[in-house]
Amino acid sequence: MSSWYLTKMYQVKINRAILIIKNEYQRLDCPHCNKDLFGRMTTSWHNQANGPPILNEYHYNNSDSPNQFDNMPIIYLDIKQDDALFAFDHEVFRVKKEVLSENIQGRWPLIELEEIRLFGSLVGTECQ
Repeated sequence: MSSWYLTKMYQVKINRAILIIKNEYQRLDCPHCNKDLFGRMTTSWHNQANGPPILNEYHYNNSDSPNQFDNMPIIYLDIKQDDALFAFDHEVFRVKKEVLSENIQGRWPLIELEEIRLFGSLVGTECQ
């Protein structure tokens, strides 16, 4: 069985561009062991949340908790994946890998929530 149990929308301003980002969270049963699997689908648009999206990304993991997505980027801003957006509470922060210490860079893209706020710049907020 599958269920989409949570949706979060964010409005982000990068330079002059406005992005609308929607995260949808899913729980489903593993077809092999019946263990809970959690997923996140991220969709983003320029300026408004209708029309064709500019990006769709899916992440799945067999963690026992949906909290696994808390310290993962919601979207990457460059092809090398060294510049990313992270959601923290109801805010969105832009974090560039180059500004992180070597220790934190070694864990990239998984960084702690406190590090997101410490090293990131506020670029957006939850809008729904």
